[in-house]
Amino acid sequence: SNIDTFFAPFVSELANQLSTKSLCLEEGSYKFTMYDSYGDGLCCVNGNGGYVIKSNGVTLGQGGEFRYNDERLFELPASV
Repeated sequence: SNIDTFFAPFVSELANQLSTKSLCLEEGSYKFTMYDSYGDGLCCVNGNGGYVIKSNGVTLGQGGEFRYNDERLFELPASV
């Protein structure tokens, strides 16, 4: 299955822009972890950022309001 991860690292030149990363992963169970070394997450205190994990157009996880890390567990079925 193909996985699209959307992320917004804090780099002032990239503020308010969408960043994407596509991965090709085998079927199975996965844990996605978003880290924030400053401890204010991606949302709410200094803006309205976030992340979305999608596979074939289906949202598998999303978030943005957290402190130092946020984890999402998801399953990828076998490709048809």
